[in-house]
Amino acid sequence: MFRRNSFWLVIISVFVIMLMAACGSGGSGAPAGSGTPAGSEGSAGADLPQVTWKLASQSADNVLFASMLRDVAAEVSERTNGGFNLQVYTNASLGSDREIAEGVQAGIIDCGQVTQAVLANFCPALGVSDLPYLIPDWESAKIFLTDPQIYEIQKNALADNGFHFFGAVCYGFRQCTNNIRPINTLEDFVGIKFRVMQSDIYIATFKALGAYPVGMAKAEVVTALQQHTIDGQENPMEINFNEGMADVQKYLSKTSHVSAFADFVCNPASYAALPDEYKTVLDEVFAEYLLKTTEGYQREEDEYAQKLADAGMEYNIVSEENLAEFRRVCQEQVWPQFADQFADQIAIIETIF
Repeated sequence: MFRRNSFWLVIISVFVIMLMAACGSGGSGAPAGSGTPAGSEGSAGADLPQVTWKLASQSADNVLFASMLRDVAAEVSERTNGGFNLQVYTNASLGSDREIAEGVQAGIIDCGQVTQAVLANFCPALGVSDLPYLIPDWESAKIFLTDPQIYEIQKNALADNGFHFFGAVCYGFRQCTNNIRPINTLEDFVGIKFRVMQSDIYIATFKALGAYPVGMAKAEVVTALQQHTIDGQENPMEINFNEGMADVQKYLSKTSHVSAFADFVCNPASYAALPDEYKTVLDEVFAEYLLKTTEGYQREEDEYAQKLADAGMEYNIVSEENLAEFRRVCQEQVWPQFADQFADQIAIIETIF
């Protein structure tokens, strides 16, 4: 009796062991070979390293630039299955445009958005877009952004000065605000103290137009207006609205004297250290979002002008005849000062517009 019971105990034990082995080989219960291979479905690959970059901007958190950067970060993460993450810092939390540029050069910040006029202090070839009335309208701005010759000149110049270049966005045309009078003619500029960026081209432009330019950091503008240190300033419509110009300025004049661009750059060593798969994703995502963001700013320009008018500013659009006079003065007095510096790019621009 004992031997018979032992026999059946052995048989049952063997059966249980075989059953457990069969279940274990199936993993989660799926048939063998049915799992999704690593790196499929657009993934950059499961074997690639985790990489985190700092992506910095001085833009306010509620503007189109900030939204773009968050979208770029989300898209890069998605296309790399979470392997490559961009931590977005807005509101100048990592510094001003100049400090971001310095941080990118030094490798303290991996990637940044920097106003082209500021970046021109590090890479003079970029200053061409600051020449007044060189780029007259939105369609010309988009041609400028996508022209392969201009892109190569700027990419190579940035590489020579410690930056890897992804491309740029046009975020509007700069418009004048002040508390003295509306700007309609050249005579209206005379004697008005305008804050401008700390740029030789901007200072030369407002001197040529008859105004008194004051180079000043952006963060100081509202206080300077309140204390009457300056009478006015100039910025694209969105910035004029978001910086509260309606609270401290009476007049808004559509002078469109300079096209405003921001460049997207990264540290070359940080870029070189990326796996090729991550480089491809980053290049492709920036290329997709740069033009899309320019088109978004184009749509918003008139909307922000109306918001400023609704907030109480007296808004005027300078006539085409008077704009032509502004352009003539700038071409005669400002462009020659920088002609040698930008000769190659000006020659290309004159053939593509």
